[in-house]
Amino acid sequence: MKRNVIGAVLLCIMALVVWSMISTLTKGRYGELGCAAYKRGDYAVAIENYNRAIKLRPDDPFLYNNRGLAYFELKKYDEAISDYTKAIELKPDYATAYYNRGLAYFKKGSWGNNEPFKNAIADFSKAIELNPKFVDAYYNRGLAYNKFVHYYNKPFSDEDEDKYNKAIADFNKVLELDPSYILALAGKANALYRHGDWEEAEKLYNEVLKHKKEIIKKVGFKGLADIYYSRGRNYLNFIDIEKALSDFKKQLILDPEHDAAKSYLIMIYMEMERYEEALKVCNECIEKSKKKEGVASEEDEEFASYPYIRRGEIYYHLKKYNKAIDDFKKALKMPSGYGGGKESIQRWLAKCYKEKGERQKAEEILQRAIGSLSRKIIRIKGRVHRFYMERGLCYLELEQYDKAISDFKKIINAKEKTDRRVYFWNSYLDAHKNIGIAYSKMGNREKAKEWFQTTVKLARERRNNRVIVKVQRLLDELKTGR
Repeated sequence: MKRNVIGAVLLCIMALVVWSMISTLTKGRYGELGCAAYKRGDYAVAIENYNRAIKLRPDDPFLYNNRGLAYFELKKYDEAISDYTKAIELKPDYATAYYNRGLAYFKKGSWGNNEPFKNAIADFSKAIELNPKFVDAYYNRGLAYNKFVHYYNKPFSDEDEDKYNKAIADFNKVLELDPSYILALAGKANALYRHGDWEEAEKLYNEVLKHKKEIIKKVGFKGLADIYYSRGRNYLNFIDIEKALSDFKKQLILDPEHDAAKSYLIMIYMEMERYEEALKVCNECIEKSKKKEGVASEEDEEFASYPYIRRGEIYYHLKKYNKAIDDFKKALKMPSGYGGGKESIQRWLAKCYKEKGERQKAEEILQRAIGSLSRKIIRIKGRVHRFYMERGLCYLELEQYDKAISDFKKIINAKEKTDRRVYFWNSYLDAHKNIGIAYSKMGNREKAKEWFQTTVKLARERRNNRVIVKVQRLLDELKTGR
């Protein structure tokens, strides 16, 4: 969630990890006790027994592999990797240990941290070299290749295209070796989704969901939930938010604790201006996070700010400004994976103070946000257009329209990077729309109309009906003088 809380997802395309492989070759009482504890889910006890067994037989590779599996289940991936590495040292042809270490490396990867995925690919490849029919290794290597490809980064480099092709090849190999391995079809659908081939991805997701019983048998109800989740995100790229909403609801019936799905639900309800329903989900998320205080993971902590931010926005739309201010202040004190950053929260806070008539306080907050964004624009290379967008919005609130227009034009000038769909958003279209808003606020109705009409034309070309609806509303307000 480092980059975008909703993209937590985006970050982990399929949370379907194939079952662990526990060796039953271990002999001796403590080894057997460790296996029994592992199978009943008592991983700490399993580790204690494997520790005793290893003291008696320190050269047994199967004991290290099995202890690694228990560490893996406890999310102690470094300890698991260490144990798998020891097992490989003792038994260099141990394909299962390579595979298990690949799973542990995979779990350590994240958006912007691809090195663990490279290590996972190397281990899965070694497992395949040792066992050319290792179907699970092909499947998981395909998932690891998927992590290097995302439509955010179009046009793709030759290297990324190569990884995409390798992912597809791995999933095809799985289906060649085992035609009943339906998860490979889901992995292939995810590869198409990440590549931006959403129509083809939808066909595969639909095919996968014809095999619900097989999926549940293989990975349980949560595994099935993840496929609904993946298809829901794919529908968002069609900007078919009704179908996306339906899939996220199905996903949450099967896996009620899935935070990323709830964040999508909040996002969709807010896009549809169904604020009371969005508020209900925000409240559920906040109550859950309160119960986790003191035991939350890093990912939980980053997600924790998101429902406060969105609830603050809901309260703003409902004109409950004091409640909104309380939520934005809480969010500013938390770690945040929110895509807009702290400056976006500050802008919303300032909007609340403006509505309350506390303009000086609002202006002070906006100036701080602008200062922070200006430093980021200088310091951070790469995708700085999001900082220009946020700074332009801050200038709009300050009624510094020329500066706002200048920032929005920078986004338009970076068309190659900004003219891309991320669900129903498109920075290139939003910049056009925001320039129209700036001219409207300046009282230049003709210029505003011109920019709004251009936005509608561009949105039609991109089949972005959500932008068309919003800008048409602005055009109607312009005609009525509201």
